[in-house]
Amino acid sequence: MNTSKKTKYLGQQLISFMFIFMLILFLVTFLITRQLAYKVMRSNAEESISNLTETNAQMIDKNLSNIMTIAQELRTVINDDLYTPKQLKRHIHHLLIDNPRLISVCLAYDKPSTKRTQTFYLENQQIRSIPAEDDDYLYKDWFQIPWLSLRPWWSDPWFDNLGSKERVCSYSLPLTIKGKHQGIIRLDTPMESLHRIVKPIRVKKTGFAFMIASNGMIVAHPRDSLAMNYSAFDFANRYGDQELRQICKNAVSGQSGFERFRFEKPGPDVWIAYRPLPSNHWSLLVEVPNSEVFADLHSLSIITTIAFVLAFLIFSGTIWYRTSALNQPLSELVDAIKLAGEGELQSGPEIDSNTYEIQVIAENFEKMKSSLTSHINNLQQVTEEKNRIMAEVAFASIIQRNLIPKNDDASKLPANLKAFGILEPAGAIGGDLYDYFLKDDKHFLFAIADVAGKGVAAAMTMTMMTTLLRTVSSDKDKPEDILHILNTFLVENNPKSDFVTMVLGIIDLESGSCVFSNAGHTPIYQLKAAGGFSKFATTHSTALGFFDNIKITSDVLQLAPGDKILVFTDGVSEAVDRYDKLFGTDGLEQVLNKEAGSSPEETVQAVLAAVGEFADTQKSHDDTTILVVEFLKPLNC
Repeated sequence: MNTSKKTKYLGQQLISFMFIFMLILFLVTFLITRQLAYKVMRSNAEESISNLTETNAQMIDKNLSNIMTIAQELRTVINDDLYTPKQLKRHIHHLLIDNPRLISVCLAYDKPSTKRTQTFYLENQQIRSIPAEDDDYLYKDWFQIPWLSLRPWWSDPWFDNLGSKERVCSYSLPLTIKGKHQGIIRLDTPMESLHRIVKPIRVKKTGFAFMIASNGMIVAHPRDSLAMNYSAFDFANRYGDQELRQICKNAVSGQSGFERFRFEKPGPDVWIAYRPLPSNHWSLLVEVPNSEVFADLHSLSIITTIAFVLAFLIFSGTIWYRTSALNQPLSELVDAIKLAGEGELQSGPEIDSNTYEIQVIAENFEKMKSSLTSHINNLQQVTEEKNRIMAEVAFASIIQRNLIPKNDDASKLPANLKAFGILEPAGAIGGDLYDYFLKDDKHFLFAIADVAGKGVAAAMTMTMMTTLLRTVSSDKDKPEDILHILNTFLVENNPKSDFVTMVLGIIDLESGSCVFSNAGHTPIYQLKAAGGFSKFATTHSTALGFFDNIKITSDVLQLAPGDKILVFTDGVSEAVDRYDKLFGTDGLEQVLNKEAGSSPEETVQAVLAAVGEFADTQKSHDDTTILVVEFLKPLNC
């Protein structure tokens, strides 16, 4: 084959490829640049509009704070009983004259019949007062809420038909005289004064501001027909838009933000900035059309497109002249890489190039193929060994599960007992154990244990304990004697020195008496048939396997018909959530309080479900074992 012709053909293909590649590259760059410009413009718009919103919100809040300060001072004057009624009226007169945004003051006492309950307001710069005996103010929000909560409170806008005869917003403050809660001080500010602040606000060309109350009601808007007639949520429901509804929720909950709202139906997209008014939990919102926020983005896009096209043409011309020289060796290198990708690491064309970089790549590629071949061989050996070990672990897991009693085999239980247990190892195999069986015709033995450790070693230790427990229990009548033998075995035959915590109990099937020993294990619970439980947290020895000849004692608990015994491993009590909080015995006892009268299986499943819901799987790595035994009635009854 003519090499020059082949090179020329592949060169044309490479140039075509580079042409497409560069076109895509420039398109991506253009989109990224446009996106960056969008983010910068958005950031600038957010900063400027948010600052404007914040400034006006502070201005409005300052007026409201002034009302609050006046209310505090007036309450102090009344509490200290400094003025006679006439002097107090004169003082209120001065307050109304000196504070134009204060339109009326109401002193409302808890007994409407008193002549002290009055509303003060100005008429031709003269103070007027109206008694409130006939006004059912005790049941109005401005009185009830601060009276019951003993806290100051800003009301939503309301029409004062008794005093000022206009729509007001009221600040109510509990009134305490000589330590006794006697009434409410109410200061009213006209909504028109707040409307005069909000209405002139303009952003860009057509952006405007409006204010909503804590329940979403529009209290000030450039369109007077909307104020006090519509809620912000009405528009969210009208457009059926979740974004607008969420913006409204954020605003009324006291949050700040700058978010875009896209109308689902044809219409302009808008940006909405919102800031809370700390004094009364209202919010100021500013709405600006998206087209005005990004008015300069279109011009910038045209300029960027022209610059990208010119740069693309220059770069494409440069690529045209250079690709011819690089084409041939690169094609050979690509062929070699394809063969390697198909698994042909031992063969491939020899690559020779006058270009230094290509030659270095070719030589190192040959070295890489050699190293990769060696690595694949080693990996195959490791994989085979791992598969063998996993098969053995799986078999060990089956053996371990076969050693514990099967819940569906009732033939192993006496007629007057029910039992249900569950063991969930943290890995394929674990170091937990539970077992129960008839020791003789009149005695039932149950046990639960936990090896300090996990994995194969812990599972082997637990397997030995299971076998030994069934072997020695037939000759011993006391739990402490059985535990002594198990402890001696562990001390003498445990090369890893793993210790074991264990609870072992023996139930007298005729009397319901249960003798048990706790060797460093978690508490045992007696669940009463009538409700409630008893917790036995005392341990009768250290964990098994530490020391020889340890002293082991026991305790006795009496089971009534319907009582249950619950034992568990530390996989339950030491389960942790994502905040590193322990489930603990407190969490267990909350579950037990809800499970009075449940069967053993229902109790176990409820505890297991509660632990599973509480625990963080990334932090809880311990085996979980639970056993519940229910004493139904004395034997032969």
